[in-house]
Amino acid sequence: MKRTHLDPSLLYQIYILFMLKSIYPDNTQILTGINTGSVYRYITKPWNREELKMNIDKGLETYQLREQNRKLIADLKEANQTLECSTILK
Repeated sequence: MKRTHLDPSLLYQIYILFMLKSIYPDNTQILTGINTGSVYRYITKPWNREELKMNIDKGLETYQLREQNRKLIADLKEANQTLECSTILK
């Protein structure tokens, strides 16, 4: 039986969103991935086309929100650094 392995280095990159679908009945590794927070959704087979589309749409929305948050955090850090520098210069 073929096993799927998620690269642990990817788990620390918040802009990566994993969706998982499997044809294998052994869910041990899948549940481990879900429990560690590295899998956004687990989709079992057979899947409903509308439900699959909804999960993909929600995944894209989540990805976009995470990207916006990442950008806002970077902008906030930059603004804080600018404010610190201007405070020090006064």
